[in-house]
Amino acid sequence: MTGVLLNAGIPYYTGVLAAGGIQAWMLYDVNIDDTKSCGKWFVRNVWTGGLIWLGCLGEWLSRIGADGFASWFASIG
Repeated sequence: MTGVLLNAGIPYYTGVLAAGGIQAWMLYDVNIDDTKSCGKWFVRNVWTGGLIWLGCLGEWLSRIGADGFASWFASIG
């Protein structure tokens, strides 16, 4: 729903889809009765947020374009 409200494009949805794939893999692979399995997937969940963040970053870069990125970078430093 966030992507629709923000009129997001392919980079955003790619990140969200990849994060969803990791979550589906986790649900398939985790053994809820094994603490090592749960711990392994707890640590791997950092990739879920990372992929969503990369999708957001890609969306931002695609929206501002090369000229916008250069002017933005010049304004901050």
